[in-house]
Amino acid sequence: MTVMQNQFVHEPGRLFLENDAHQVVGEILYTEHVDTKVWDVTHTFVDPDFRGQGIAAQLLDALAELARQENVKLKPLCVYVKTAFMRESKYDDVKTH
Repeated sequence: MTVMQNQFVHEPGRLFLENDAHQVVGEILYTEHVDTKVWDVTHTFVDPDFRGQGIAAQLLDALAELARQENVKLKPLCVYVKTAFMRESKYDDVKTH
């Protein structure tokens, strides 16, 4: 299976990607801390049928862009985001520990 048209949908605490059939193919979850302007990124998931297509990276990139727009930092609590933050300097401006 492939994702024909990627559409990001943002809800408070959740950014997900759905295909043209409105099937959720992946999501990244976070908890907002308004007082500290930090979002704890708690979970990243990609449907097994859609893995290996870079969807988790797309989700993290989209969340990082949203964090930049909202002027907040991302605290990685899930393994995927922790690893991406260690490997990729493109997240340096939005990551916190």
